[in-house]
Amino acid sequence: MNDHTINLNFADGDLDVLDGAGCHVEIVRDGGDWPGPDDLIELLARKAAGLAVRTALEAGPGTPGIARSGVRPHINIVLSSDAAVMKLNLEFRGKNKPTNVLSFPFGGDDPQHPESEAILGDVVLACETIAEEARIREIPVTHHLAHLIAHGVLHLLGYDHQNDGEASRMEGVETEVLKKMKIPDPHVEFEKSEQNS
Repeated sequence: MNDHTINLNFADGDLDVLDGAGCHVEIVRDGGDWPGPDDLIELLARKAAGLAVRTALEAGPGTPGIARSGVRPHINIVLSSDAAVMKLNLEFRGKNKPTNVLSFPFGGDDPQHPESEAILGDVVLACETIAEEARIREIPVTHHLAHLIAHGVLHLLGYDHQNDGEASRMEGVETEVLKKMKIPDPHVEFEKSEQNS
């Protein structure tokens, strides 16, 4: 994976997302040959996760665990490999294959974290699957990665896509997050690539 193209120009207010004032994002590297310099991928992950939280809050109700005033969401983004994600997918979903992203919401209080932080959970990403999906869709890997981070974070916030209404609501927030990052709507891009194949 060698596509390093991503817009990292910050709009007013974006820096508070990145410096942790809006959201504490911890990056864990657990395998995979991720593209570009480490700091670029980590900056992309922090920005996508922070903007997902902010955009979900702006979208209105339905963001459990972070609506309390003064509480800072805490999210772990795990940059992993297909092999590791396949093991997790089998263990937690009964599917013996890799997938692009898995979300693990945190289901309780953690006495090691201050009350001022709401631990939302972990988003685990599979490097090789993400690279292959981006190649097939003919989009930059970093764009697809930003989309999947936003998607995973929205799952931590209670969003889902089990029916058309839920999917539409979730896709709308994802599209808005990516728009703020100057990334094209992946849902439109995917529909175009599906029609051309």
